[in-house]
Amino acid sequence: MPHPQPPTANHKASQNPFRTIIPDVSPKHPGLTQIHDLTRPHPWGMGLIGLIKWLAWQTESILGKTKTTMAKQAISAACETLGADASQTKRALDAFDAIYQKELEQSVPNESYAAPASNHYLHPFEATRRLRYFSEDLLNKEFDIFFSLLPTTLIHAYLSRFFTFPQGGSWAVFGNSNDFEYSTDIQFMQIDTLAYNPEHQTLVALELKIDAEVGEQQIFKYAMMTAALEARQHILPHSALKLLILGNQDDPHHQHAQTLRKTALSQLDQKLYPKRGLSKEDAANYHPRCKALLEDMELCLTTWQDLGDFFAQQRLSIPTDGFNESCFKLIDGFLASLATRYSRKQQRLLYTPKS
Repeated sequence: MPHPQPPTANHKASQNPFRTIIPDVSPKHPGLTQIHDLTRPHPWGMGLIGLIKWLAWQTESILGKTKTTMAKQAISAACETLGADASQTKRALDAFDAIYQKELEQSVPNESYAAPASNHYLHPFEATRRLRYFSEDLLNKEFDIFFSLLPTTLIHAYLSRFFTFPQGGSWAVFGNSNDFEYSTDIQFMQIDTLAYNPEHQTLVALELKIDAEVGEQQIFKYAMMTAALEARQHILPHSALKLLILGNQDDPHHQHAQTLRKTALSQLDQKLYPKRGLSKEDAANYHPRCKALLEDMELCLTTWQDLGDFFAQQRLSIPTDGFNESCFKLIDGFLASLATRYSRKQQRLLYTPKS
């Protein structure tokens, strides 16, 4: 059964010059998109794709050496250790080159959403394809940018669909990074996106999924993280914790959320504290606060389709004059990029725009 292709938008169909094109796939390289002309904007997430190009093509800027140089140095060192002479080393290097080139060619599929081949050296275009369409990590980074640049009113409007809190206040948004991990000393878990409203002492954690399941201790760890952030004075005491899980499930429902909460409370009662990055003494000190957070926490599940539909509706009411143009482009560009993301587990796109 052929895989679906990314949805495409007629370049001439919309009269709005600010509408972002959902890009067509390049006819030569499934990992790239085709820019037909420069008259209409493409998703701003293409800037992140540009970083992939930089990392994949110019690895010496990160590793200090190209991947090929590193491989050849390792082969040469191994040959020297084994007592190989110069001709034998050359034959080994030539054999590596032949294998390398063959695997690069075999790594590139003919379809955008074809399952990735395993145990192959990757062509940079194939690395781009995997990250562009399947990567939860790349989507998380794009979402961090999108959510942090949204006006406070829109962040509040979206989160208010799931949680109860007063109007007003401002939201500070943080994504996963070494900066966050080492500044807060939260090394026992990985966050996706946090939004904190200091005026209402509310921390909202957004856990973003494509195909991965909610981790066995993820809910428990979010409560432990909040207790640690309070104790270390990174957020105000007695802050409320709310957790929103975005995924690709068919029918997210309240019962599953309650099951996750009960599991987390059971883990806490059994003192199944994180084994890495948290001392037993700190865990014991955070235990009472962690229990209160889990008992009071609002926990909801939703889908990427629901998020896309909400912001597509909000986009309709945003003027495209003056500074409003930036907000329109922010939402429009994110939705165009989201419309190309694919769940291999569900074998469908995460978000399909409504006509």
